[in-house]
Amino acid sequence: GHPNVGTAWAVAQIGELFGRPVGDAFAFHEGAGRVDCNITRQDGEIVSASIKAPKPLEVRGELDPAIVAPCASLSQADLQLERHPPVLASVGLTFAFAEVQSVEALGRATPNNTAFEAADARYPFEGDRFCLFLYARAERDGRHLRARMFAPLINVAEDPATGSASAALAAYLAHLEGANSADFVIEQGVEMGRPSRLELSV
Repeated sequence: GHPNVGTAWAVAQIGELFGRPVGDAFAFHEGAGRVDCNITRQDGEIVSASIKAPKPLEVRGELDPAIVAPCASLSQADLQLERHPPVLASVGLTFAFAEVQSVEALGRATPNNTAFEAADARYPFEGDRFCLFLYARAERDGRHLRARMFAPLINVAEDPATGSASAALAAYLAHLEGANSADFVIEQGVEMGRPSRLELSV
């Protein structure tokens, strides 16, 4: 996810500094698979880095809202269940995803460790612990989202940017729409005072 984006940027910058440019396309080989990286330049300057998720979308099942909502100290009524129930999904790393009713509800979310332990026991992840990615639609078109990611069981109370989860969510939402392609913007870290903007293309 976002560490790969940052590392791709750093590799490209270091290559420039030391006279060993890596080019605009290269790959990292990791436990999740091959992560293709691309560098964009403008007037010879590096302006952005992007990555391709290592695996296609895998939806691993639905989750009980009564188990998921307490993880974020929310009620079931705070969850938006009309479009989809909470689900487990992955494009390399697995996350639990749930939509909430509004950006206001998202702002009220707080991780509850006891509820996370219960969710982890009910829905064990392969090689990892239960992580929850909550999102709300910031605009009516549904392509501009606000999100928060909680993973207290791996000592991440909240993450300001989660590329691996954002990629899986974008793929899942495009899947729900039956879209062959779709672009999304996900804002995360706002409530932490560490705002990030992730641009996703499916």
